[in-house]
Amino acid sequence: MHLQTNDPRVRFPAQPPISLQLFTLRREADADLRSVLRWIAEVGFVGVELPGLHHAEFANRFDGRSAYEILVEQLDERVMLELDIYWAAVGGADPATVLRGLGGRARFVHVKDGPLDPAEPMTAVGAGRVDVVDALTASDAVAWHIVEIDRVEGDMRAAVVDSYRYLVEAGLSRGRQAHGKTRRNHSVR
Repeated sequence: MHLQTNDPRVRFPAQPPISLQLFTLRREADADLRSVLRWIAEVGFVGVELPGLHHAEFANRFDGRSAYEILVEQLDERVMLELDIYWAAVGGADPATVLRGLGGRARFVHVKDGPLDPAEPMTAVGAGRVDVVDALTASDAVAWHIVEIDRVEGDMRAAVVDSYRYLVEAGLSRGRQAHGKTRRNHSVR
């Protein structure tokens, strides 16, 4: 979670008072939601960004709706959200649909790829089962694509470099230039 001042370039890391991954029972979801909303109100900043959540928030459903949908519905429109496209897909959501539904509230996207099985290692972006192209072209509001690979079989650095190349060569992200050379970093846009 990040707190934001009136200047969108300034972000302060902050931790909410609960784990947003507890959404397993409706009563826990309701208690967590009340706690998050109370915390956001107490912070009093212009904007609060909730980071990408894991698959439980998408997989756990209450009356036909995911815990993630319930959370987003209750949040003030000024709250910005970060989406992790891999975990959304693992939880059964379509990341492109989620991003379109968030409109201008999602400016940061965590880009991961893999077999969509939480027990299996992830892959370089573009080498797995996530529809990365559809997800990353779903919303013009997204300002940053953040390559984030939790674990991979083999060399992590090579997977990040391969992900960077895929995203830039596919025209999905812009690379950064450092003295005429492409700089390798996790934030590719």
